[in-house]
Parts: sequence; C-alpha cells; structure tokens
Amino acid sequence: MVVIGCLSSVRVLLFRCKLVVIGCLSSVRVVLFRCKMVVIGCLSSVRVLLFRCKMVVIGCLSSVRVVLFRCKMVVIGCLSSVRVLLFRCKLVVIGCLSSVRVLLFRCKLGVLQYTVVRPVTTVIALVCQLCGVYDEGNFSNRNAWTYLVLVNNISQLVRTHTPGPNLVLVNNISQLVRTHTPGPSQQYLSTGENSHTWS
Repeated sequence: MVVIGCLSSVRVLLFRCKLVVIGCLSSVRVVLFRCKMVVIGCLSSVRVLLFRCKMVVIGCLSSVRVVLFRCKMVVIGCLSSVRVLLFRCKLVVIGCLSSVRVLLFRCKLGVLQYTVVRPVTTVIALVCQLCGVYDEGNFSNRNAWTYLVLVNNISQLVRTHTPGPNLVLVNNISQLVRTHTPGPSQQYLSTGENSHTWS
C-alpha cells in the first residue's frame, strides 16, 4: 500500500510537473505569440510609417513638380511677353523709320520743287513778255505776271516751311550761339559801361 501510495503520489507529482511544464510551455507559447504579435505590430507600424513617408515624399515630389510647372509657365509667360514687347518695339522702330523716310522724302520734295518751279516760271515769263501779255507790276486777272508771282510765292512758301531746311538752320544757329564769345564792345554794352545817351 505504501508502494502504491508512493507510486500514486509520484504519478500525481509527475502529473503536476507535466501540468507545470505544459503551463510553462503554454505561457511560453503565449509569450512567444505576444512577442510575435508585438513584432508583427511593430512591422506593420513600420510599414505604415514607411507608407506614410512614401506618401509624404510623393506629395513633396508632386508639389515640387507643380511648383516647377508653375515656374515654367511663368517663364514661358515672361518670354512670350518679352517677345510681344520686342515685336511692339520692332513695329515702333519700323514705324519711326518709315515716318523718318516720309519726312526726308517730304523735305527733299519741298526743297527740290522750287528748283523746278522757278526755272519753269522764268521761261513762261520770258515767253509771255515776248508775246506782250506779261505786264509786270500790274495786278490784273488779264496778265500773266499776277499768276506767275502767285505760283512763285506759293513755291517759296512751301520751300521755306519744309522742316528739313528749318531744322538745319536752327541747328546751325544753336551751334553759333553756343560757340559765340562776345567781343570787347559787346562786353561793355552788356555790363552797362560806355553807354551813350542819344538826344
């Protein structure tokens, strides 16, 4: 009985040890499972973090692309506005050159018309004098002198009021005024010395 009791107590002890070992193994499995879950959770959080970082990088790259595209559009807009400005300047320069050409042509025409009109009116006056219809000095609608004087005066008026000779004359006068130094008599007159009273 004692042996049977010892054997049964050994069996109970072994059973308890087995249960303790099974409990330890199950707790180790639970711990391992929990560690596995923690590792899986860490890996998933790392994956989520990497995914978020990837999204942030993609967002930054897309925003950089948007910024670069906008800068490209601004540069293209600036270049197109510069091209438009250069085209307008080119048109203005062409317009100025054409207006200068027109002005020079009018100046030439205004000056040179007198060199044609004057000899023609002189020849007409000579022919009219020989025919006896010239009648110089008499303003009448029946003689040629009145009409020839009118034509000559209009031609001289056009020649005089053409801008070319006037501009040259004004330029020459301004250069003379700038380079002119007063003489001794003009210096006395400008300072008030040597003034004479006229009676």
